[in-house]
Amino acid sequence: MVKRIGIILLVLSFALIMQAKVKYELWDDFEGLDTKWQAGTSWRNDIAAVGVELTNKQLTSGKQALACLVNIIDVEEKYGQLAYMVENNAGWDLSNVESVMLDIYNPLENELEYALSFSTGNWTWYESTSVKLKPGWNKDISFDLLDDRLWKAAESNWEYAIIPQNMHLVQRIAVLFYFKQAFKGAVYIDNLRFGTP
Repeated sequence: MVKRIGIILLVLSFALIMQAKVKYELWDDFEGLDTKWQAGTSWRNDIAAVGVELTNKQLTSGKQALACLVNIIDVEEKYGQLAYMVENNAGWDLSNVESVMLDIYNPLENELEYALSFSTGNWTWYESTSVKLKPGWNKDISFDLLDDRLWKAAESNWEYAIIPQNMHLVQRIAVLFYFKQAFKGAVYIDNLRFGTP
């Protein structure tokens, strides 16, 4: 029994040491006059995902945040996921990134589901498990890029059993929201950080 407790404590200590070794660096704080982020209006949910804008209404870092504009009129209509994304055809090299962290403001009075997606290599879509956001600010939401229980793709038959591949060539980063009610307004994103060893 004592030996088993010792092993558990050792594993927990190792996990805490590994977590402490990750250093988060700011990647996008949504400062400046313009943003390259956009709503997924050209390929999905062009009624519900209206657009994006920089705002100083809700923020956790700096002087601006990203407002993801939503206009869901018909609560009976199945919208699926609303995507807000930034793209780079040349690709970003995120091969040393182990985790992603950001802050999200949920304007609803109930929970809102959120997920993260990367398109890499040949625009291959990798999607995380969804996280429930409480009303108001949800700070330091993180996703481990090295945990294959958190990611799915066509290659894994859409089962959560893969880690994002080709992270040296990331062409799209997307945040996904799943609404279950009519809503007109904005979800706010701020303080997007990447964790490296």
